[in-house]
Amino acid sequence: MFFKKSKKTNSKISPLSRDVMEDAPATIMKERAFNHQMDEIVSDYEKRGDLKELPGFGKPLKVAEGDPFQSILKNANYLPPWLELQKEICKTIEALIDQMENMNKTDLEHKLDEINQEIKKYNLQVPSRYMQRIIITTENIAEQYQKWH
Repeated sequence: MFFKKSKKTNSKISPLSRDVMEDAPATIMKERAFNHQMDEIVSDYEKRGDLKELPGFGKPLKVAEGDPFQSILKNANYLPPWLELQKEICKTIEALIDQMENMNKTDLEHKLDEINQEIKKYNLQVPSRYMQRIIITTENIAEQYQKWH
């Protein structure tokens, strides 16, 4: 019942035009030829003994622990934008703490507003809400600096 051919064949199936179809045998042959050439290059390199001259020859590979994506970013010296912003905010808070005693109240409030705007921007960029930070005030700046540092 399920595998029997239907007697109704009113619908006509039209094949795709030839220009959109891939020539699979030709593609396979090109891939095989390319792979064969690469195999020859590697085997010639190996026969000449050039593999033994590589800097890491005979040494164990360093296997990254944890998230492989993070290790790739670390090896490439890439810092996500939210971490760059975190470092900037930390430096700004540290500079403000050093200058706090010599600042008047309006300048201090203005600087705190600037930092808090950066913190809001940071909170929008972090990957998890658990990494978000609270707004800084004159009362909690020392405590928050420890959390940022």
